[in-house]
Amino acid sequence: MSLSGFSDADRPRLSPLSSFLLYHLLENQPYVIDHSSAQRTQLFDIHTLDWSETLAQWFGVPLHYLPACMPICVDYGRLKHGGIPVTAVCGDQSAAMVGAGELHEDTVLVNIGSGAFLLRKLRRYRGSENLLTGIAYSDAETVKYLREATINGAGSALDWAVKTWGIPDLLEKLPYWLETVYNPPVFINTVGGLGTPWMRGAMEPTLIGASQETTDAERAVAVIESIVFLIRLNLDQISRELPVTRLRLSGGLSRLDGLCRKLCNLSGLPVERSDDMEATARGVAWLATGQPRRWNRAGWMDCLTSKTDPGLEQRYRIFQAELERLLA
Repeated sequence: MSLSGFSDADRPRLSPLSSFLLYHLLENQPYVIDHSSAQRTQLFDIHTLDWSETLAQWFGVPLHYLPACMPICVDYGRLKHGGIPVTAVCGDQSAAMVGAGELHEDTVLVNIGSGAFLLRKLRRYRGSENLLTGIAYSDAETVKYLREATINGAGSALDWAVKTWGIPDLLEKLPYWLETVYNPPVFINTVGGLGTPWMRGAMEPTLIGASQETTDAERAVAVIESIVFLIRLNLDQISRELPVTRLRLSGGLSRLDGLCRKLCNLSGLPVERSDDMEATARGVAWLATGQPRRWNRAGWMDCLTSKTDPGLEQRYRIFQAELERLLA
């Protein structure tokens, strides 16, 4: 049915999940959406911090079906049960950015979960042809921006490997395999499609250099290396704007020492890893409590300094060449 077929009384409400949850969980049932979630809809104007009439027309979405756009930090109301005030709502990337504590412009935060994203603070809004510009923070008076690169297949690529190759107990065995497998094949990681800088739809993942003798351990390590390779490719994109001198890692897969070591060696950058893997939860909690000065100082431990790894570098070159061939 066409959206224009509804009356105002029963018109549909179109919005991301966070808007749905706010409506049903808060006493005042607001029909609202935060800036960081609104920008994910492809209908948002990052300059005006509101819906774009032009984009809404292109996608055929009447503006009055969309929720009101609100800052990340604002009084949203109180929960129906318990009366707890909701004072901050934001997406993963924005939460992880502030959850990492103070980041300098030469530092990139790499959060590795089901997907992975690379985040860097911007002093002011600046567009990019190949990467994303997001909202790191907003309130009634302030907006701060971030540069973002995205990788679709991180933890989800490991899930794909379990289902496709039938590897039992993969996650439990990975730490040992990463220490003992030295020459895995090269996995062309297109699980979920390619994120930045290509933004391509689903493509069939492939394993280069595999044979009937290739073990589960070698396949699993190849998947981990593919995540590292995609991070490195996006780091090169981010570094074109301003040199990167340090990486900070968070997210569930950052618990893997072998992954951190490979990323450190391939990037040639020192890697710090948080002692608290839940950067997103830390970040939104800090925002919701009014951003107390000392509370959000995440603990970071110096993890690794880079060492040369010729085999890893050679596999990375193979990965690059195959991607270029596929995307040509």
